[in-house]
Amino acid sequence: MTKCGHGKNCSDQRCQGLAGLSDRVAECVEDGLWMVLGIFGSDTSPSYAYTVGLSAQGFPELIIVGLSAQKSAVILNHMGELFVDRSILPDHHLVVTEVSNMPCTLIAIDNIRFQYMNQAKFYFPRYTAMQVVIPDSKSRFPWDKEFNHAQMQGQILLG
Repeated sequence: MTKCGHGKNCSDQRCQGLAGLSDRVAECVEDGLWMVLGIFGSDTSPSYAYTVGLSAQGFPELIIVGLSAQKSAVILNHMGELFVDRSILPDHHLVVTEVSNMPCTLIAIDNIRFQYMNQAKFYFPRYTAMQVVIPDSKSRFPWDKEFNHAQMQGQILLG
């Protein structure tokens, strides 16, 4: 535990700092694994999470914007497993995950915004990425006319 403004022995994940993060990411990448990094949001930017290491296995890195880091990690890990098991391929666009029990859409990100996926850029300078887009509660996506933007306001499209 580290000291922070929350109290002397805060156990809040956001206060644990980045000590050792680069070492943990490097270890995963060297072992042929991937890691999900979650970024907490603020009043001006949404939470997001992304993978680092799928590129080493020939797959695009994945990112989810607008969900909590915990929910995103579950979905991203499951999607990574589906890629590695060849249950889905990166050219699939509509995927129903057992974990989320909802359809997710994969969209290619042409101009990857460096500020969103710093660790992926560091380890894989020429990486490709796909955004996992989550529908609203009625399975409508942001490009659908009736999509509930208020419900999914933190989900911005990167591709």
